[in-house]
Amino acid sequence: MTKPDNRALQAMMKRLGLIYRKDVVYRGIEAVWFDVGQEGFEGSSGNTVR
Repeated sequence: MTKPDNRALQAMMKRLGLIYRKDVVYRGIEAVWFDVGQEGFEGSSGNTVR
């Protein structure tokens, strides 16, 4: 998560493969939520973890 006006960090998270999910309010602070998509979770055998 980061603040909505932190465009540099949002750009870095996108370059790292994180995906924007939604705008949130966390402990009273507006934020944008990024996370790794399911396709980003791969086990050592190459199978997708579910």
